[in-house]
Amino acid sequence: MLFAAVGCGDLNGQSLEGGILERTDNGAFAVLLEAEHLSDTELGEFFLTVAMPDPSDPDSVAWIVPGAVVDVEVLDDGDVVAQAAGLTATDGGRHALDAIPVLSGAGPWTFEIQITVDEQVSDSVVFRATP
Repeated sequence: MLFAAVGCGDLNGQSLEGGILERTDNGAFAVLLEAEHLSDTELGEFFLTVAMPDPSDPDSVAWIVPGAVVDVEVLDDGDVVAQAAGLTATDGGRHALDAIPVLSGAGPWTFEIQITVDEQVSDSVVFRATP
């Protein structure tokens, strides 16, 4: 699987083709955002994987964080188009973002994600994603 890193300063967004891997703002987690491409201008079935960063492999999300709870807000040109709160992972460590509808257009869409573990560790990450 190919991973593309995106920085919060990337105003044009990064293609979700193959997923986008980003570190959280305070560096606590490595987060992978994935989506199914439905067409050239449509994305759906979004997934998020939260892992501990692996210093020997920065592109890895193998060290899944059990108990990570995520809140997601998706914006398009500053308008909230979807949100989901209190999502937990499946057995495989992926969070299914079922509340996020199919996104149509060129984007970029801003995914603002808050991650909390055991109500003690909290960090956030922002993705700017395009089809």
